[in-house]
Amino acid sequence: NSFCTLLASSPKMLGGAFARSVACLARKPGAQVGSKVKHALPPLNSIHVVGVAHDVQTGFLGPSPVTQFSVTTLVANVDDGAPEEYRLTSGAARMRGTAKAKETYAVRCIGEEAAASSRQRVQEGSLVEVEGRLTMNHQQDPTSNTKLTRAFPYIRIRDTYGSVKLLHSKVTQRAKQSVSKN
Repeated sequence: NSFCTLLASSPKMLGGAFARSVACLARKPGAQVGSKVKHALPPLNSIHVVGVAHDVQTGFLGPSPVTQFSVTTLVANVDDGAPEEYRLTSGAARMRGTAKAKETYAVRCIGEEAAASSRQRVQEGSLVEVEGRLTMNHQQDPTSNTKLTRAFPYIRIRDTYGSVKLLHSKVTQRAKQSVSKN
């Protein structure tokens, strides 16, 4: 549509990767406004995270089943010897010097299919790749008399968009080792 074309035509105004994503969307046949073609467009705020899963929980959010877990990643400090445009401008890695910093992301798999598949794959301590949509969870402080809310980010995976891939698991590694010994 014209909005995507306008954004794609001004890469200086946007970041390079974001501009390329918008340009790619503008070329897709289903991206036009008023088109009768059903095409699932990926959200522009999609996020990919690779890290170690922990705190795996299951439950319900309204009528929908949910599997929730945390993913911890390491962030390397790229300040040393990197060109200026690739240097970190803020964050925990800069504060720690050359040490690696950790970032933790909350992940929610919402819906029957997403919750069931992630519940089967994700185990405590397993290495996972998560692709989803970055969303804000607004919560009101129950102890406060004001109606102020705080926003907490999480990665949302629904049946229609996102995935959790198991890259390495201690349990499957042990199973492979016991089979090879026999």
